[in-house]
Amino acid sequence: FPEEPREISATAAMETSRGLRKRRLSPGISVANAKRQRRQSGLVDFLRPSQAVGEAWPVSDLRAFDAPTEPFCEINYGPLLRDVLRARGWRYSTEPCHGVYDKESEKSTFYIKEFEACLRGKTPAQLFGKAGASEDGYRLQTLKLPRHALWMLGRLPYRVPGTARDQCRDREDFVQLVMEHGENLPGKAGNYRIAKFPGTERILFKTNFSKAFKDKAWYPRTFILPEEKVDFLRTLRLRPRSFWIGKPRNEYGGAGICVFKATDQALRRSVREAKCGRSIVQQYLADPLLIGGYKFHMRIHLVITNLSPLEAFVQENGQCLFATKPYRLSEKTLGMSFDPPVHVTNMGLNAIAENKENFLKEKP
Repeated sequence: FPEEPREISATAAMETSRGLRKRRLSPGISVANAKRQRRQSGLVDFLRPSQAVGEAWPVSDLRAFDAPTEPFCEINYGPLLRDVLRARGWRYSTEPCHGVYDKESEKSTFYIKEFEACLRGKTPAQLFGKAGASEDGYRLQTLKLPRHALWMLGRLPYRVPGTARDQCRDREDFVQLVMEHGENLPGKAGNYRIAKFPGTERILFKTNFSKAFKDKAWYPRTFILPEEKVDFLRTLRLRPRSFWIGKPRNEYGGAGICVFKATDQALRRSVREAKCGRSIVQQYLADPLLIGGYKFHMRIHLVITNLSPLEAFVQENGQCLFATKPYRLSEKTLGMSFDPPVHVTNMGLNAIAENKENFLKEKP
């Protein structure tokens, strides 16, 4: 690896970007030929939408629903979703169905049958019978379906009485029920929307994502643990100067991340002893592009509105998130001494009390 990481200023970064745009077409290649080459390679040109995805809802009908126990345990998006929706004129509710939070066990129970009966335009007693309309001693209530509804409900950890051996587990009942009964909802298509496709989170487990893309040239070299630990240990022996970043299967915000040098005995020991649970290790880009001496990443958001045919909209601009300590590969920042603000750009590991001075310090 080079002794010094590559570094550019913010101005130089913009100039580099302009230069790339200018050099995109090689001399002698027409725009038509370039477009043909892109189509043949599977690349798709971005187009500005010519019309809205659906008919605009009346302001008086802007209704959004969050998880039933969100006020007690922030099981879903936390107060940010509530505050943003209300600031934009939405009526915010945490009552797609009744829910109970048990402080002692820190577990939620959702009475999903209320939501299903609401979607199907029935009372719980009509749909499930007199006996089925009572769960845990609670009499299920009849909920009125609004004229429009946005359900911000995806995969969440909760218990549904009488299912899954009465255990709390990650579930997608809201999404599945909308998929099953959505065609029969009243009004125009688009009057009711849910913010998730079923199976989305499972698809995006880092382990599953790696299985799907690990053979692609653009995807970092990746090993899934513990099943590929023999191959990974062999790679560590063959590439002693390499660096590796470990990530849990399904955490977010940088939780559980750590960077190791291949010769770190703690890394090798933990890999050899791995027997259960699943995670990944990826080859770490030890010589990253820096701005002002700091690591950064660009985050571009998109919303997928249809899977068949595939349709998605990319948000213009986006975010650029920075680490808050100058980048260096010192052993004092790796392994058991891992220093997240040096290597990780997630806000969750930089905007913390113990890193306040670095976070607020003026940077180049």
